[in-house]
Amino acid sequence: MARRKTDLNFWRPPRPQTGTVTLDRHSIFILPSRHGLLAFIALFVMFLGAVNYSSNLAFGLIFWFGSIMLLSILHTFRNLNGLQVRCESAAPVFAGDTARFRVVLENPGSEAKLALALQQNGSLHDHCDIAAHAQAVVLLCVSSSRRGHLTAPWFQLYTRHPFGLFHAWSRLNLPSTTLVYPRPAEQRLPLPPSSRHNGQERRLSPEQEDDFHGLRNYVPGDTPARIAWKALASERGLYSKTYDSPLGDELWLNWQHFAPLDTEARLQQLAAWVLQLEQSQQPYGLQLPHLTLPPALGEAHRQRCLEALALFPT
Repeated sequence: MARRKTDLNFWRPPRPQTGTVTLDRHSIFILPSRHGLLAFIALFVMFLGAVNYSSNLAFGLIFWFGSIMLLSILHTFRNLNGLQVRCESAAPVFAGDTARFRVVLENPGSEAKLALALQQNGSLHDHCDIAAHAQAVVLLCVSSSRRGHLTAPWFQLYTRHPFGLFHAWSRLNLPSTTLVYPRPAEQRLPLPPSSRHNGQERRLSPEQEDDFHGLRNYVPGDTPARIAWKALASERGLYSKTYDSPLGDELWLNWQHFAPLDTEARLQQLAAWVLQLEQSQQPYGLQLPHLTLPPALGEAHRQRCLEALALFPT
């Protein structure tokens, strides 16, 4: 059987691992904490005093305190040993916002795991206690600076339980990813003209509203504004409202509308328009140089448009 090597390169990021990782003696490190070093120094000074004065009572106190410190090494190690760790993807965010990756800690043992903490780049992210045969979730918060894919960085899971004399930790690299959308432009340009089926064009004004057409069965993804709340209150069931678009308009968000702007500025304006039209419940389509999404409305269409903007080639 091949022996598993212990990674002692503390200055290097740990190797990426997929799926669920079980912590064991090969992946857990332990050293005295600051309080532990002070306790060792105090114990050594007490030992010198006991030798100098030949005090049996002092020797007994030193050996008793020393045995407690030795046992705390075992208990601190066992507080991490056997934990199963996995990292789940975070919800998509806009550039500049914080992505929150879910780190799931599962305790299959019969003893509780106490005072566990998650640390990344020297800053504490979250902490928890886990009962026996239970699991807990801690959050790994990562700031996003630009659009595209965002991968969770490596982190440390550590504990100083029970006495804070020793610091046990494990370095984990579970590369879960999420998507970062372009940050919507703060100053939105006027919406483009909406195209009618007969070739005529007109601009969309805030006063224009769709005509109510009827009710249909609720489909997951329908916005709360579309839900027929009166029908739900009267126990008739869950339905969504349907509307006739005024004059058969189709609003297209076209990449060519921003000829003087650079790539990132165009993406930010398109993202702002997508959010604006979803809020006003106006169907819209998206035309990019490499992709065309037909006019639609709803959470699924919004995510498809924002995903296309996030993954637009640089």
